[in-house]
Amino acid sequence: MSNLFIALKAAMIWFPVLSALFTIPYILVQYKKYGSIPMIRTIVVYSFILYLMVVYFLVILPLPAIGSVKPVHTMQLVPFQFVQDFMRETSLVITDPGTYVKALTERGVTQVVFNVLMFVPFGVYLRYYFRCSLKKTITISFLFTLFLELTQLTGLYGIYPGSYRVFDVDDLMLNTCGGWIGYGLAPLFAAFVPSREQVDQMAYQNSGRVTIFRRLTAFVIDCTLFLFIAVAGQLVSLGSLGALIGKPLYFLALAAVYFVALPWAMGSQTPGKRAVHIEVVGEDGEPAGAIQYGIHYGLLLVTGLLGILAVPLFIIETVLIKTGVMEDYCHCRFSHTRLVNQGHEAEQEKKRRPLFPEAGRRAV
Repeated sequence: MSNLFIALKAAMIWFPVLSALFTIPYILVQYKKYGSIPMIRTIVVYSFILYLMVVYFLVILPLPAIGSVKPVHTMQLVPFQFVQDFMRETSLVITDPGTYVKALTERGVTQVVFNVLMFVPFGVYLRYYFRCSLKKTITISFLFTLFLELTQLTGLYGIYPGSYRVFDVDDLMLNTCGGWIGYGLAPLFAAFVPSREQVDQMAYQNSGRVTIFRRLTAFVIDCTLFLFIAVAGQLVSLGSLGALIGKPLYFLALAAVYFVALPWAMGSQTPGKRAVHIEVVGEDGEPAGAIQYGIHYGLLLVTGLLGILAVPLFIIETVLIKTGVMEDYCHCRFSHTRLVNQGHEAEQEKKRRPLFPEAGRRAV
């Protein structure tokens, strides 16, 4: 049980780090494929990542001192060795029913049960979200546990001179069995949550909405790319960042190219907006003009330069929009523009493909 707490603690520490690296690619893929991000999908995907991290840390932690590990790679290759261990190490006496309950709480039993239960969620995820067939679930479960066992056998990929835990063929069998059981239990879980098909349908139905989160994602991507280009251009031209702050004309010229000329050339989109499939158009739905782009993005840049002071302004505007007092943000109103979903619904229909196509038609 102490190992479980150690693994949970390590997973909670590293989960935010991995999530931060995963989030932007996740957002871009979801907007490209579905046009929106349902909350239930995000919960399932990130809980799956957390689960994988807990399992991985259960396998490798606690880490011993490197000097205490001998240069030996230990393997247990006898199938069903856990049965012999159970008969030898537990206090079970077949003729004495009074020993049955005690035997069930001893390590020879609890370790076997834990190895099976550890992979039950894996089977549930594979069938429910990834829509795997039974054959694929068993195969992927086996490959995952094989990866974990090889991690132990190689001494954490060569960091240790030998294996500090035993490569056990019984673990391969028990973990794979857990994935198989999880596959069988998946319909019970699916009875309480929307199916993968329903989640996808919700995403497609909401793809036409330009949400605040979608706007912010595009804005962050554009600001990041703009600053990267500005810094890279300064380094290439002068080889130093020292004079960058003192060149407002450089920033203005670059901003005009990125936020005015580029959207005009790319069909109403900056790279950030293209990434999340939204575009800036005039109030009549026609392509916006250069002056409209300049006012729209100019106000956005001024707001961005305010830094932390822009947060309360953004919150106030958002509240006013949500309560119906305002129709849109100030930079849209003053530039007579609006943000719309990029017209790609027909394209989305073609992309309705499960991760594992041959298993996608099977109902959970």
